[in-house]
Amino acid sequence: MCKMYRHIVLFRIAKEEDRARLIEMIKELPNKLDFLHDLEVGKDVKHLRQYQSDNTFDIGFSCSFDTLEDLQ
Repeated sequence: MCKMYRHIVLFRIAKEEDRARLIEMIKELPNKLDFLHDLEVGKDVKHLRQYQSDNTFDIGFSCSFDTLEDLQ
């Protein structure tokens, strides 16, 4: 059985144009870091009325690593 390590990162971004740029930069990470696996990135759904809150984040992404050394 292969053990993998999952890493989750959440951001708050002030400007909408910076959010789109950051998402594109994150999506490029697997092309630059060959030890990164299963990258997923997305925007928060807080624009939907039922989910509005001051305690939410704008962008989140998660990815997997084979070893703790890769994660560091």
